[in-house]
Amino acid sequence: MRVTRLRVLLSLLVAAVCGLCCYAQDTPRQSTHTDEVKVTRILVDTRVLDPEGHPVEGLSLTNFRVRIGYRRAMVEAVEWIPGYSASPAKQEAGPTTPATKTPTSTGTLRPHPENPGRLLIFFFQRNLDRSRIVGLMKMVQRAEELLNVLPPEDQIAVLSYDSRLHLYSDFTTDRDRTREILRNAIITFRNPGELPPCDLPSIAKHFDYVAAAHAASPERALWVLGRALEQLPGSKSLLFFGWGLGRMIDGSFVQLRAEYGTALRSLTEARVTVFSLDVTNADYHSLEGPLRTVALDTGGFYVKTHIFSKIAVDRVRRAIHGHYLLTIRAPEGLPPGRHPLRVSLRNANGNVYARRWVY
Repeated sequence: MRVTRLRVLLSLLVAAVCGLCCYAQDTPRQSTHTDEVKVTRILVDTRVLDPEGHPVEGLSLTNFRVRIGYRRAMVEAVEWIPGYSASPAKQEAGPTTPATKTPTSTGTLRPHPENPGRLLIFFFQRNLDRSRIVGLMKMVQRAEELLNVLPPEDQIAVLSYDSRLHLYSDFTTDRDRTREILRNAIITFRNPGELPPCDLPSIAKHFDYVAAAHAASPERALWVLGRALEQLPGSKSLLFFGWGLGRMIDGSFVQLRAEYGTALRSLTEARVTVFSLDVTNADYHSLEGPLRTVALDTGGFYVKTHIFSKIAVDRVRRAIHGHYLLTIRAPEGLPPGRHPLRVSLRNANGNVYARRWVY
């Protein structure tokens, strides 16, 4: 009798356990696993110029092809950014591309504000060598002439480099102030001291004066400037009136200094386009190669100024007349690091200038 009761109890216990297991299996559980898809969008300032150096307008999203790391990247939006105040007639005509809003770095869209003027940097690399100082003096005059034809809303900053980096003027629309600096400070090597931040987008607010005083190479000076410009929104154009970067190795070839990599990354993240205007009085010299490199790496170009200096400055003036802002979706699975970037055209003609790297 006891054996029978034990068998019954064991049978009931087994049945209860099986029932609980079946219930546990049938009861849905809330999953703790989540899928996260990170979409990286990149802003690329792109200039398209015709054979005479004038910007090509009217291009749309379908006219651009982009490759990042040798893989196809999607162009999500294209916007034409004019380098001048649009006339009422042009404002009524509407945009020339499907994108009518400005993308932020996160890929969201915000209304495009009224054109506040370009951010232009005049950067003078000073040297007392006869083959350089004459060209520098001439280009200071050309820079002053450029002031007379720039739109009044353009904001201009002036810096120089010799054995250290000097900030002579923060971004300003005061043309008289900029002329006074060009005439009386650049060639005389006058020390400007520290500048108070201005009401416009301010370099001085983020400028590291200690690092500038210890910038022992022009590459490091560009890095200091790039770090300050990273804090300011929008694209910037840097007119580099200089004679060279890098250093001679064994008198046979020129090598960029190690600081160039960090300088290039800072300039790229700050959306700075460098236009190298070579002041050296020579048809060719060894240090011009790095000047070409920094211009091409940032989406600009290199020009000589020892002959037809006005034509050289006019070419830069036409190039900064306007550009396209491309919003690009990076390919999925792109590993961290630096990757080559190539922007090309389809069903359109023109020379394309865009930065050559993404990070």
